[in-house]
Amino acid sequence: MKRVIDTVVHLGKQGLASRGHRESLIDDPEANKGNFLESLNYLSTLRYNKLTTANHLEKVRNQQAISRRKGGEKGAKGRGSKLTFLSNDTRENNVIKIIGREIASQIVKEIGNCRAWALIADTIPDVSHHEQLSICARIVNRNGKCSEHLLSCKRASGTRAMELYTI
Repeated sequence: MKRVIDTVVHLGKQGLASRGHRESLIDDPEANKGNFLESLNYLSTLRYNKLTTANHLEKVRNQQAISRRKGGEKGAKGRGSKLTFLSNDTRENNVIKIIGREIASQIVKEIGNCRAWALIADTIPDVSHHEQLSICARIVNRNGKCSEHLLSCKRASGTRAMELYTI
């Protein structure tokens, strides 16, 4: 469990998405499974970490294979991996939200101790042609080092000021 949470924290600090297009551990081994699963796969290959993470991933693979034999769809979201912290289940989303709030809290502290900061809001259509609003904080620390942090990314109903204001 600690490695899973550490992985979520690491991805959050790096501003990386956790989910991938194909999240099944039993499908094509060459397919990119997203940053979260690929990070755990990498951790499972490390010598000091091999037993616990590798065993956990093997357990998930077995559960997914059993689920598929019982009629689960190929690549179905979360099937066969419940209670493993490797599916897009609400429990896992809650863990991610808690960690996200902690990261946001750290960003707010950083803003309180910085020389200057600004909020940046921008919209862009995603691949399904829906507007996505992203809000970032640009921070200049006391040493003059500039950094940007993604605070939020939400679907917007449009690009007019009132539509963005009501998000």
